Formats: sequence, structure tokens, C-alpha cells
Amino acid sequence: MILLALTALLVSADPPPAAATKTQRLELAKLQKLRDSLVASRWEKRRQDLAERDTWNDVFIQVRDSLESARQERSQADLDWRRIARDQSALLPAIPASDPADPLDGVRRELSGRLEALGERVSRGVPFRREERIRAVDSVRRLVSEAGAVESTLPAVVDSWRREWKRAQVLDSSRGPLPRPEGDAASGTVVVWGALGGWYASEDGRIHGALVRSGAGGAWEWREDLSDSARQLLSAGTALLPVDPGVGSSEGAGFFHVEQPTGLGATLARMLDFRQGPLHAAALWAARAVMALLVFLCALVAWTGWIAHRRLRREERDAVRYEEVVVPAMASESGAKALLATLPETVAGRLTRMGLASRDLAPEALEQVLTACESAEQRKLERGLARLGTIGSNAPFIGLFGTVCGILDAFAALGQAGGGPQAVMTAIAEALIATAVGLFVAIPAIWVYNTLQVRALELGARARELRILMVAASLDAASRFGNPGR
Repeated sequence: MILLALTALLVSADPPPAAATKTQRLELAKLQKLRDSLVASRWEKRRQDLAERDTWNDVFIQVRDSLESARQERSQADLDWRRIARDQSALLPAIPASDPADPLDGVRRELSGRLEALGERVSRGVPFRREERIRAVDSVRRLVSEAGAVESTLPAVVDSWRREWKRAQVLDSSRGPLPRPEGDAASGTVVVWGALGGWYASEDGRIHGALVRSGAGGAWEWREDLSDSARQLLSAGTALLPVDPGVGSSEGAGFFHVEQPTGLGATLARMLDFRQGPLHAAALWAARAVMALLVFLCALVAWTGWIAHRRLRREERDAVRYEEVVVPAMASESGAKALLATLPETVAGRLTRMGLASRDLAPEALEQVLTACESAEQRKLERGLARLGTIGSNAPFIGLFGTVCGILDAFAALGQAGGGPQAVMTAIAEALIATAVGLFVAIPAIWVYNTLQVRALELGARARELRILMVAASLDAASRFGNPGR
């Protein structure tokens, strides 16, 4: 039985050891790859967790720093608020401290702050019944601070604000002492139009004043230096001011009198005032005069260039070949007479005529005579050209001067009229016309000057060549015959 059991066990056992070992190696390799993959995934997850933790740590540090900065700023703001409250409490009437256990303590502080702002507004507003109005506001503040039920004081606070709001929109008046800035006390009527201003007049009608803003801070003040037109309106019982007191009137010298200084210094100041003095008109007329001058210079350039062109063209029409006939004529009397009969009225012709007429002179003297004649002819050729050069070189500056005068006049007029940017650009464009006209005059003038100058120099060079030929012929005759007239 034992042997049968062993035999059955051997028959039902696994495959041979060699086949099982190969399969196990394959399975082991798969398991090792899976293990490596799991290890790599675990380390990657750990790395991501560490990176995320570092990011959260940085964010936490930033939030903590910002909270700390906010806490410090709030502490500083609390200190500043306490200091301001302490300074203001020293200037204001003593107000009993509120009960910390009061649940409406925040409402009480809010109402007190509103009334404090209202009192500040009244103190800076129109100085009419100011003390009375400030006392009314202070009484409401005291009521809010002392009342047991702060909610019951809310209608009083609203009524205080409503009274001041209505007062800023209606006409208010009173009779009694006048708030004169200086002078003897007087009684009369004081009229205030909301928050715009006011005026007063004495009972006898001799004293008038107006309430206006002045200075950089816009403080209110009473002034009595009114113009005659303003006094007449106030004397007639006009309830409203004729214009805004801070702006002035559109007629006469304005709402207030302007003190006109006297003396030599004041006269010079008025003369040098660009807005109202003669300099404004001087700039305008200077710009117009520059435009007229440029138009005249343009016509002068055209006329001078035309005259010089005709003169040079007449001189250039000389077709005589002087180089071929001058030397034989200088050596022969008959040849000289024949050539004199055919010489035209040109630079070369006149210079040749002078040389033939002076052929009996010594060569040195003949050269001096011909040199003088050549210089005179050159001056005739260049007559008027210097004028063209001067105009061409100075016309742009004249136009620029006109532009400057036009811009000065434009800005002065715009400053008086209060024009906008479009008007400024239009005025400057009109002023620049002078510069454009100056360039329009200068460019043709320079071109005409250079062209005519080159033509004059060419004629002068031809005359100089003739002078050299005639002097050479005279020297040759003197060396041959001892007398150039032979």
C-alpha cells in the first residue's frame, strides 16, 4: 500500500525540474520589472509630494509675511488714529466716554464723526451766522454723546444736516451790524445767497461790500472796493449779485475797482504789459509788416533777376571771334580801323575798342588802362547780383521774425479769449505762413543769384583773355618795331 501511494504521488507531481526552473525565471523577470516600475513610481510620487510641500511652504511664508505687514500697518494706523483723536479731543468740548458695554457704541461714534465733519464744513463755509450754526451742531453732538438710547438722537442728526443743506441753496438775509473788514462800525442789511457769496449795504446807502473767495486756499472775505456799476446795482436793492464775485463783470472795469498806480514806473509797466499794453499791437503790426516786406522782396527779386538776365543775355550775343582778329588789328593801323567799325556794344567789344584806341601807349600803360576798363565792365555785369544774394540769405530770418511776432500775438489773443487747443493750433499755423513765405522768397533768390553770377564770371573771364591778348600783341609790336603803332 505504501508503494502504491508513493507511485501515485510521483505520477501526479509537477513537471521535471528543468522545465519548472525556466518558467520560474520568466516569472521572476516579470516580477522584477514590475517591482522596478513600482519603486520608480513611488520615488516619483515622493518627489512630487516634496515639491508640492516646498511650494505650499513658500506660499505660507508669503502669506505670513503679508499678514505680519498688514498687522503692523494696522497697528500704525491705530496709533495715528488715537493721536489724531487725542489732538482733536483737546480742541473740542469734553464728551463723556461711552460705555464699553453699550452695543450701539459703534453707531454713537459714527454719528459723532458725521457731526464733526458737519462742524468742519460749517467753519469753512460762508461766514454768515457761523457761530450760531456751530453751536447748534455742537449741541447735537453733545446730545448724541450723553443720550442713553443713541437711536433716539438719529432724527436730530438728520435735521442738522438737512438745515445746512437747505441753507446752502436759499437766500438768507439779516439786519444788524455789518461785517466790515475795516472802518467804523455800521448797521444795514446783509444778504447771503447759499454757498455762492453775499453782499451788504448800510442803511444810508453809503457803504457796500461783497463776500468773495480769495487767496490760494479759497478763504472767504468781505471787500468794499466795488466798482460804480456794482454799487448802483446794490443801491437799487437788487437781491442777487450781478455776476459771480470771484470772476468779475463783463462790462466796465469789473466787479471790483482796480488800483491804477501812477508815476513813471507805472507808465513804463503799462507800456511793457504785453496783454493790454502797446506791445500786443506792436507784435501784430510787426507780423503784418514782415509779410508786406516779404511780398515786396519777392517782387524785387523777380524784377532784379529779370533786368540782370536781359543785360547778360545782351552781352552774350556777341559772336565776334576776337581771338582771331585782335592780334592782327593791334599790329596794323588799317586793321585796327576796320575792326573798330565792326565792334558791337558788348563787354568784349568795348574792351577791344579801348585797347585799339590805346594801342600807341606803352605795354605797361596799355595793361593798366585795359585792367581799369575790365574792372568797370565787371561791375556793370554784377550790378544787382549782390542784392539778390542779400535777399536770399536773409529772407528766411525775416520770415522767422514774422512767425515769432505772429505767435506772440496769437498767444496774447488766446490768453485773453481763453481759446482751446484747436484755436492754438490754428493761430500757430497762421503764424508759420511768414516762415514759408520767407523760404519761398529765399530759394528762388539764391538760385537766380548763383545762375547770374556764373554767367557774369564767364563774361569777365572772356574779357580778361582779350586783355591778355591785346597786351601780348602790344609787347610783340614794341619788341619788333620799337613803336606799337607801326
